[in-house]
Amino acid sequence: MNKMITSCPVCEGQGNIYNAKILDLGIMIKICDECEACWNENQMVNIENFISLTTFLKKHGLTYENSRIENLEYVTKN
Repeated sequence: MNKMITSCPVCEGQGNIYNAKILDLGIMIKICDECEACWNENQMVNIENFISLTTFLKKHGLTYENSRIENLEYVTKN
């Protein structure tokens, strides 16, 4: 069975969602590769519960420029 990559509901499918690890924090999150909407690792991806990556990092005392983010793999669905 082919798996489809999960599209971002925030940017209406313009981007795809990938799993990432914020190395500085040891936290796993999901990020859109287009609009940088993000979700906690265990959250369902939908338009009602996202936070911008910039806001997420700022809440943890980081900026995009000084954080280390590892792209792990795209989120897939059956």
